[in-house]
Formats: sequence, structure tokens, C-alpha cells
Amino acid sequence: MIKLCAINFYKHIYLFIVLGFLSISLNAQITSFPYEEDFESGAAGWTLNFSNTSSWQLGSPAATIINSAASGNNAWVTNLTGSYFPDEDGYLLSPEFDFSVIVNPYVEFNLWWNSEGDWDGAVLQSSIDNQVSWQNVGTVGSGTNWFNTVEIASYPGGQPQGWSGSESLDGNDSGGWLTASQDVFHLIGETSVFFRLVFASDNIIEDEGIGFDLFKVYDPFSPVVRNIPDPQFEQALIDLGIDSDATINASVLQDDIELITNLNLTSYDISNFEGLQYFSLLSNFTLIDNQAGSISNLNFSGFSSLTDIGIYN
Repeated sequence: MIKLCAINFYKHIYLFIVLGFLSISLNAQITSFPYEEDFESGAAGWTLNFSNTSSWQLGSPAATIINSAASGNNAWVTNLTGSYFPDEDGYLLSPEFDFSVIVNPYVEFNLWWNSEGDWDGAVLQSSIDNQVSWQNVGTVGSGTNWFNTVEIASYPGGQPQGWSGSESLDGNDSGGWLTASQDVFHLIGETSVFFRLVFASDNIIEDEGIGFDLFKVYDPFSPVVRNIPDPQFEQALIDLGIDSDATINASVLQDDIELITNLNLTSYDISNFEGLQYFSLLSNFTLIDNQAGSISNLNFSGFSSLTDIGIYN
């Protein structure tokens, strides 16, 4: 009996460890930017939380007003096919982000609101203390398509600012999907950041509410990096003085290549020309004595300025 109990005990310990590992893996911290989520493959670590009731659903919007996603087929909506509930108080919680690895962070997402003006509405908030406390992201008048009122009576997130307005009641709805964006410089350096989109309503008039899609975190001032997977192609760019970091790292800055008009590649072993498509001003391309047995991604169809092509072996 003792032996059986011990086996059962260790099985439970093993199961606990495995389930814990899966939980951590499914909700891993975001440490790479830019981050973009369109919810086409599911919730992707975003979770629904509510204290009373919530109509938030993820899927294909098919209501009278909010009848499409902003990107693809899926979006989060307060009821995919109708109106939200009375007395709602729920929110969508993001995965955890590490903002110590991003220099100039911005948040951006697509939003559609159609709720009882100044009574029901939504707000975006952030937390840096593991969701113990929450602060508004931005304010009325900040960002682009940001909060449009300071008088939401249902107090989403425990305060009155946010997005609110109805097509039929006051004409202050969004009128469709809008791209809302806001810098979050106050979060620079924070190693644990959560966001939540809170929606709250009173108990009198319900409308279709909120649509939420295509959430992004990015640095608009960060250099654009292009993929150069072939080391011989990148070596050629280094030899020509084009790749400014002079390091074989499968990448080149867009700033390094965007003004290049002539590219002469002689005596290399390049098999993959992935990245060539970003030389948008290229007018002259010459490939001489290339040693590769086969070549891929050598396509000139997108070059409007290209006038001379020379390939010699």
C-alpha cells in the first residue's frame, strides 16, 4: 500500500509540473518587437476576465453594425451577432510584455465602438505590478483616434475616460474600424507590462458595443531590417560597402539599400537572392561568374527603375 501511494503521489507531482510548464509556455512573455496579433489563429495568449458578466467573443463579427473584422476574419467583439449585456464589467487581458528591450514603444490597434454615449464604453489600461493596479494609457486628446470622452458613467476600469458613442443615439460612434495609436513612453524600461481593454455598461440601453482587432506594439523609429539569408549575398554587400555593420548576420538595414541603383556581383557563390526585392531603386544589375549550381529568388518583375540586366558565366 505504501508503494502504491508513493507512485500515485509522484504521478500527481509529475502532472502538476507538466501542466505548470504548459501554462507558462502558452502565456510566455513577449520579448521580441515589433509585436503584431490579428487573432486569426485564436486568442494567442489574450484572455477574457470579468467580475459580473461579459459579452466579449472572439470570432467572425456578424452583427448589424459591427459586421466584419479589421483584418482577416476574426476579431474580439462584445457579442459577435448582436448587443452587449446590461451591467457588463469585463476586459481582455494581453500577454505580458518586456519593455526593457524596446526603445520608443507605441501601441496600435483597430477599434470599432457603438455604445450608449457617455453611459457605456471602453478604455485601454496598463499595469506594471502584475495586475495589482491599473493606469489609463493616454488621455482625451492624446494619440490618434484616442479617447473621445471623459464622462462614461459605467466607469470602465474604475474611471470615466475612454471611447463611447452610438450611431443611433448621438452620432459619436466610430463609424467603422479606426486605427487607434498612442505612445507608451511612460512604460520604457519596465520588464513586466500588461494591457487590458475594459468594457463596462449600465442596465438601461444596450447597443453593439466594441470591436477590437490587430493589436501591435512597435518602435516607429527603429531601423527597418531586411532578411538576407544567403551568406555569400551578404558578403557581397559587405565587400561593396553596402551592408554598414559589415557582419554576416542574415540581415541588412533598409537604409543601407534603399538608394542603391547599381549592383555588380562578381565571382560569388550566391544561391538565394532573397532580399534583392528591397533594392527598390535598382537600375543596373550585373551577375558575373556566379558559382552556385542553382539559384532562387532572382526575380526582376517588381523593379520599375531597372533598365539593364547582365548575367554572365
